Amino acid sequence: MTYFRFALGAVCAAGLLCGLPRDVQAATQDGAAQEHVMTKLNFSVTNNVRAPATLLTAHLYARAENTSPIGAQKALNASISAAMKAVSGQAGVDARAGSYTIDDMTPEHGRTRWVARQDITLSGEDAAKVLDLAGNLQGQGLMLDGTDWSLDPNTREALLQKARLEALAKVRPQAEENAKALGLKLVRLNDVRINANFEGAVRPMMAVMRASSAPMAPPESSREEQVVSATVQVEAELEP
Repeated sequence: MTYFRFALGAVCAAGLLCGLPRDVQAATQDGAAQEHVMTKLNFSVTNNVRAPATLLTAHLYARAENTSPIGAQKALNASISAAMKAVSGQAGVDARAGSYTIDDMTPEHGRTRWVARQDITLSGEDAAKVLDLAGNLQGQGLMLDGTDWSLDPNTREALLQKARLEALAKVRPQAEENAKALGLKLVRLNDVRINANFEGAVRPMMAVMRASSAPMAPPESSREEQVVSATVQVEAELEP
């Protein structure tokens, strides 16, 4: 008797549809299953923020030739030392001596020729001052390789945050619009990923100029617009 009641209870628990016609049971079960069907949609939203550049960098280099590597190195060291002495300690300008190379450039049937080269960069928010110092270094014999505009760290970070927040604000409206276009509705957003980057501007190459002993006029450089972007990648769950 106990077993019979348990079995009957199990049958009833398995489904209260046992008393309904088979076609009604099937339709009801199919409808219940459809309610739980989810459509996953992956999409991305990109937001760009544009702003004037705030930081100018001038790229220069010194070059020395000699019949021996030691002679070329000594001549280059003297040139770099004089250049750094002229620009170091200038308020608001970051002067750095960069990469150094020395190569054997001896032609096949010519005299031994060693060439040493080292870079110097000048960076600052005061563009006029950076360009004036670059002109002074040209007057000492250095060559101007080019200039480029960028953003100072504080401005760049603020713009990255702005681009990121504006991109995130576009995600839900975009997801709802996508769902509507598909005849569905948005349930939730999953797996949100953010990629923010600073695109900057292409560095213009300038004609290489060999400075003479005469004073050089400061080079010119137009302030360029910078672009900071943020892309949000997201997975949305949609349902009928």
